[in-house]
Amino acid sequence: MQTQIKIITLLFVLISSNLYSQTNYPFDMEPGFGFELQIGYPTLNLDPLKETRDNGLTSFEFPAKVTDDYPHLPYFQGELLYCSKLFDLGLAFSFLTTGTRVHYSDYSGEYKFDNVISNYEYGLIIKTKDVNRDSPYGVQSYVEVGYSSLRMKSTEYILIGNQKQSNDDLFTNTLLFCELGLKGNYYFDNFIASIGISYFLEFENELSIGFDGFRAHIGIGYRLPFSKK
Repeated sequence: MQTQIKIITLLFVLISSNLYSQTNYPFDMEPGFGFELQIGYPTLNLDPLKETRDNGLTSFEFPAKVTDDYPHLPYFQGELLYCSKLFDLGLAFSFLTTGTRVHYSDYSGEYKFDNVISNYEYGLIIKTKDVNRDSPYGVQSYVEVGYSSLRMKSTEYILIGNQKQSNDDLFTNTLLFCELGLKGNYYFDNFIASIGISYFLEFENELSIGFDGFRAHIGIGYRLPFSKK
């Protein structure tokens, strides 16, 4: 937890410094709307789930195998922004998912167990403006706060001869999160291409499932000013 606090403090200082450097800058950008789409890789901590699953496999009387082991899939994020002369303010939505499958089959029947984890993140985001608007390159810092909605569905399927049995179990929970990051931009007309890194922190964990840690992403965006000079 102390490491997380240090990382958040460092990012907060960088963001504050970026904001302070812009207070006296005569921006020439007209206010407008914008949107951005991102794809990236999150940090996942699912070791406790893997350990519980593997311990359960040792009690089986048949040699079931793990065929999918919580692959590290990319996450997706969309942002709808109001772009003022001093900052960008808007709404953000992110989605990430992963899962595991245990499977076995032979002449007598089949066993299958799926555990799918999905995290839906709803946030309010604020971004600084690039100080040097005469360059096609720039750097933004940002902070996002909101709620992440965790959904974990487990499905167990058993077939013995002609007898079928299926059981479903669904767990949901909502947590508060904070994300701080930096992104480098390349501007072309009203389009923006970006690459960035951030640190994501949930203020509590459930079932030892954690999404805390660094995230890296690439993105593309578009700005639509209210008027042109």
